[in-house]
Amino acid sequence: MDATPLPVISLWSPHGATVTTRTRLAWQRVEGVAASPLEALRRASQQCPGRDVLLLHVEAQLSAEGCDRLMAGLAGGHWDIVSPLDPSCGLYDPSIPTRQADAAAWAWGEHQTFAWHGWSSVCSLWRASVAAASASGQALPLRTALLPCVYAGGPNLPPASSPGEAVERLRDRLRADKAHDMVPALGPVVLHVMHAWGGGVERFARDLAEADSERQYLFLFAQGDQHFPPFGKRLCLHVDLDAPPVRTWALSRPIDACALESAELGQILAQIIEEWGVGAVLVSSLVGLALDVLRTDLQTSLCFHDAFPLWPLLHDPRNPETQPFDESALVEAFSSGAPCLFPSRDAQAWLALRDAFVRTVLGRGVRLVAPSEFARRRVLAIAPELCGAPWDVQPHGIAPLTPVPPPSRTAGQPLRVLVPGHIHGGKGEQCLAAMLRDLPEGLEFFLLGCGNAGDPFEGLPRITVIREYQHSSLAGEVERIAPDIALLPGDVPETFSYVLSEMLALGVPVLCSRPGATTERMAELGRGFSSTPEPNALLARLIEFSVDRAGLEAERKLPPPAVPALTEMASAWRRILPCAPARPRLESAGQASLRMLHAERLAVRSLDALDTERLTNRALRDELDSRTKWVRSILDQAEQAEIGHVARLAEAERAHVAALAELNAKLAASETRQQREREDLEARYHLEVSRLERELVEAQRHHGLEIERLEAKRSTELCMLKGELSDAHGYYQRDVADLARQRDVALRQRDDALTEIATLKRSRIWRATELPRRAARDFRARFLAARYHALHLRALMKRGVHSLRTRGIRETWQRLRTRRAAQPVNEALPTAQVGVDCELRLPEPLLPRASIIIPVYGKLEFTMACLQSLARSGDATSFEVIVVDDGSPDDTPHVLPGVPGLRYLRNASNLGFVGACNAGVAIARGEFVVFLNNDTTVRPGWLDALLSTFAKYPDTGLAGAKLVYPDGRLQEAGGIIFADASGWNYGRFEDPNHPRFNFVREVDYCSGAAIALPRRLFDKLGGFDDHYSPAYYEDTDLAMRVRRDGLKVRYQPAAEVVHHEGITSGTDTRVGVKRHQITNQAKFLARWRDVLAAEHAPAGSNANKASERGRAFKVLVLDACTPTPDKDSGSLRMTAILRLMRELGCSVVFFPENRAHDGRYTEALQQMGVEAWWHPYLGDIPSWLAEHGPSFDLVIASRHYVIEPVLPLLRTHARRAHLVFDTVDLHYLRELREASHAGNASLQRRAERTRHTELALIGSVDSTWVVSDAELRLLQAELPAASVCILSNIHEVNGPGRPRDERTDILFVGSYRHPPNVDAANWLVGDILPRIRDRLPGVRLHLVGGDAPEDVVALGNQPGVVFHGYVPDLGPLLEGSRIGLAPLRYGAGVKGKVNQALAHGLPVVATTCAVEGMFLADGDDVLVADDSEAFATAVVRLYEDPALWARLAEGGLENTRKHFSSEAARETLRTLLASLRPR
Repeated sequence: MDATPLPVISLWSPHGATVTTRTRLAWQRVEGVAASPLEALRRASQQCPGRDVLLLHVEAQLSAEGCDRLMAGLAGGHWDIVSPLDPSCGLYDPSIPTRQADAAAWAWGEHQTFAWHGWSSVCSLWRASVAAASASGQALPLRTALLPCVYAGGPNLPPASSPGEAVERLRDRLRADKAHDMVPALGPVVLHVMHAWGGGVERFARDLAEADSERQYLFLFAQGDQHFPPFGKRLCLHVDLDAPPVRTWALSRPIDACALESAELGQILAQIIEEWGVGAVLVSSLVGLALDVLRTDLQTSLCFHDAFPLWPLLHDPRNPETQPFDESALVEAFSSGAPCLFPSRDAQAWLALRDAFVRTVLGRGVRLVAPSEFARRRVLAIAPELCGAPWDVQPHGIAPLTPVPPPSRTAGQPLRVLVPGHIHGGKGEQCLAAMLRDLPEGLEFFLLGCGNAGDPFEGLPRITVIREYQHSSLAGEVERIAPDIALLPGDVPETFSYVLSEMLALGVPVLCSRPGATTERMAELGRGFSSTPEPNALLARLIEFSVDRAGLEAERKLPPPAVPALTEMASAWRRILPCAPARPRLESAGQASLRMLHAERLAVRSLDALDTERLTNRALRDELDSRTKWVRSILDQAEQAEIGHVARLAEAERAHVAALAELNAKLAASETRQQREREDLEARYHLEVSRLERELVEAQRHHGLEIERLEAKRSTELCMLKGELSDAHGYYQRDVADLARQRDVALRQRDDALTEIATLKRSRIWRATELPRRAARDFRARFLAARYHALHLRALMKRGVHSLRTRGIRETWQRLRTRRAAQPVNEALPTAQVGVDCELRLPEPLLPRASIIIPVYGKLEFTMACLQSLARSGDATSFEVIVVDDGSPDDTPHVLPGVPGLRYLRNASNLGFVGACNAGVAIARGEFVVFLNNDTTVRPGWLDALLSTFAKYPDTGLAGAKLVYPDGRLQEAGGIIFADASGWNYGRFEDPNHPRFNFVREVDYCSGAAIALPRRLFDKLGGFDDHYSPAYYEDTDLAMRVRRDGLKVRYQPAAEVVHHEGITSGTDTRVGVKRHQITNQAKFLARWRDVLAAEHAPAGSNANKASERGRAFKVLVLDACTPTPDKDSGSLRMTAILRLMRELGCSVVFFPENRAHDGRYTEALQQMGVEAWWHPYLGDIPSWLAEHGPSFDLVIASRHYVIEPVLPLLRTHARRAHLVFDTVDLHYLRELREASHAGNASLQRRAERTRHTELALIGSVDSTWVVSDAELRLLQAELPAASVCILSNIHEVNGPGRPRDERTDILFVGSYRHPPNVDAANWLVGDILPRIRDRLPGVRLHLVGGDAPEDVVALGNQPGVVFHGYVPDLGPLLEGSRIGLAPLRYGAGVKGKVNQALAHGLPVVATTCAVEGMFLADGDDVLVADDSEAFATAVVRLYEDPALWARLAEGGLENTRKHFSSEAARETLRTLLASLRPR
């Protein structure tokens, strides 16, 4: 009998001994193959009594590691039988290899055994006693368990019972991205502990794990929220650094920096070590952790990537040779404001941590490792006691790199300086800012991989900023840049420097100012150049090299220095940190584990239910909106009828009043005339008294008669006037009565109509026909949608077949995978720390660009949260913060004056919001003033985005931020003012990520909670008006005055601010300061009544329409995908069209056919003011057009395969819109030429089908755009009745650029998604270039363009060919090349590569096809040749003839100005818009 304690293997199969097993294990095996599981157990008990039995189906596949885990599961519990997962659980696709599925189970499954009501007949481990009893037929109660961290492949037999919570939770976890991509791990397990900051620490961890094939690594990260303390809020365990964490623990007591001990952390470490069989611990950082990671009783090594926790100032430039690291030095550093990432400034606490760390290292025998001798000396300078610890100096290894070719420079060209890697903080950011402010002639800088720290240098002359790059493409990036020297600036001592190793391996000379290991390594290797970290000293050295480059050339000739390979580094670490195999300890799951799994499952189901409920609510809301619109339309009709009657009554009343006024005027005139006559008679009477005395009796008689006559006359006139007045009043009364009767009739008609409608709806006929009517509507909608999807699918199939024919399977698959871009992640709002007991420091620039003014009245905790968010925002814009205390009654005056960097102003008396803001502006120093409420917290980058609005839109006078509630809902995306002066927060309570609220647009006003405007403009307008004191409507009035001054008010969605609305003033408009909101509305209306009535919508109008105030037309633009103007000419043209439409006053909506959010390209459209839609907000296209189509005045659809499926929908839902088909180029013409060139009958038939499609579309739309005169003439012949006009490529003239003598080489640019460019590249390299190089041996051809197939990429291996691929900025190549080439043998349209070259003053040699329709004259604007020999001859001629080169350069620039400028396109668009019906 075998005395080994290992179990025996007993196999079974329904086919008995006729099959062989697929499992290869070293354990003893029972002879033969049984026909059933019980027979297999019986044989095992008979042949090997007293031995545990591994029961296996012959087709089962189980790894040796899986066997060990099953044994650990059986040993760690009270179970009789332990089973692994098998195919019956349904967790894995059958195509996934068993080893990979087992690795995923080990990574994601619970490392505990769970009670199960059955056992797996594919694979299960039996205790010897139970196996014997079961084999003999005894009916025993079996204690069976499932171990979900082991997987055995094999046949899919019926399951014994339901798998339970553990398997269902594993199923949930396997839904994660890359969850199935786990690689089977072999060898002992090393636990690698570190922080989650990335950088060199994470790179070291990746390199070591990838290079060490003999051990497996687990990674335990301490994580916080971004880069803010506490840095140890949670622990994340990774098996693969590119996959989500397999376990996460939230710490109930987060760790700010490094704790002396943490019982919670110790328990987590013990759990990991037991469950995963950890044999050794490697510590790369203690940030966010506790010293418990050094106390595991396992082999432990600590690698010093920095001096933490011995010294908390990670960026301290202190020299260990000459400067102390004692308590006084630490106190002095804290008091001087030295930057420190950690909140504690208690020197004694840090020294206590240092002492505890030293005691732990020495007491536990931790082996210390430094990547350089300098790093070791620096640690020992801080803690000399560590001399007694075991030490190793082990440099980091790097992957092999091939030296790049030396740059080819001509005399007088500037020295090209490469600054590789991050530059933030002490890595060179300040030094470069001083150097590059006024960069001397003769130097040009390339900042490669600088991240956001490179933003201040963007756009500076002779400085190129490349924020990010893939590490695998470093050699290619360096070769493309071709630097003369690499500069490593900064004053922070490095412990190793990966960048130095890479530059030396690539053969690039290095100038270094960084102290520490970097300088020492260069000295040891005898390589590179060093300097002090002062900017002037570095510039002086660079200027020396630009004058005399002999030293750089000598440096490049030296052989690359020896740098440890990754495998050598892994071998050294296996020696430094031995790791013995350890069997995992897998215990039974307790009630706590089961409750946790159940809670997790409930949480997952709750989230799924919430998603379902959210979709249901959205559908109900849409239905409610639809019904509300219908009701409103009925009410609007009735209201319009009543308004008409009231208007006629008012008109009659006005006529009556006018008649009364006229009569009164006549009466007054008559009385005046009579008075004058009376006075005249009396005057004559007195003058003739003496004469009339003799005739007194007669005169009196005559006088009496005259009086009687006048009285009679007056009475008659009065009677006549009263009669006329009585008649007019009668007419008025009759008109009023008639109008009242008409009004009553209209009201009765309205009521009768409503009654009839109600009766009709209650009628049997209406109810009986409701289903057919609804079915008809649904059928029409479904028919249109089905037709769209069918046409869309057919177009995709056609394009797919063509792509397979022209590009092959591999390229087509790659294009299919990248067709739908990744959707933007809706980042959750961070929770601001609201408190007054946290330390913070605000910036103190000498000349701030912005002054942020925060008026406060109490609420200190919110003010502190606001200031914290400003300190952490990470904005590149320099700013000062001014807090104006308006008489706060709390601790504000005691706390805020002590905040470093804060400018604090306390008013002598309470001035209100208006007075406080104006007081803050009085002491501001910035170019811009930014007003911010104290109950806000800002998001990172908010200030940069807010102020960028003024640069992108020079006519901006005021810019406002997006305001978001703390719960993530939108508060305001700009404000609307209606004609009655009432306001509306646009988008309130909606999704802040919705496309409607994420593009820059003009608005009526922006809430004063977060606005910015130039200081000069604020002063010119007189600031906030005291008329609205103490608060409310002052921001709205300011916006109106900005508009009156001829400037715009714009909303900037990229500037996001969280606003706790109502914290300071409350929300009740009846009490407190908030009551002024009502009174100030009346003041505002009185001041701006005329403007509001003329330009603003009436109160209660649709908010979406009101948000488009001032837009002439609403335009929808459709294209295949979002424009990528740095990659292809068509995108450049489309981007220009969208920009011109916005400039012409249109509201522009864009969505791509693929419905993808294309990252920075989509964001660029939004910043341009385009409302860009994407999935999931752009869900079903037929439904979207049904909802939004009626609002469009103009629809522009590009490319025939985009417009064909959507045309019926547009004609149905966008009836009033003028429809334009933008061909981009005539596809059928290009395909016909391709077929003719290839001699392919299949391509010929496809081209004819495309021709039929395009001509049918042109005949169906209202207008068609082509890009060339040749295509216009062709369509005029094909379809004489069609409306066709030219809207060609759009390019801005960049000017002549560099002189000819400073240019070298030839250039071909093209997107290789376009088959004609692939053909052109192969013809150019294969047949034309050899002829050119026979006569010009030193000339190189630069191939540029993205999406290149393998055969084009391989052209870069040919002599004289440099393949660049996609280049973000073509400027340097266009400025540096002598000739541009366009050797196209087929195609259609206008070639953007030719336009682009000519616009940069680069002469072009092209084929006839390439310059078709471009108005170019051969010999004056361009050289044209169509065969290989003629083309090569033209290139050589142009390359060597200065006069010809200058003539063609000037002719090309003039051609671009005349035919392809923005003004030419603007006139076409203006003519189109003039033909549209006004809104």
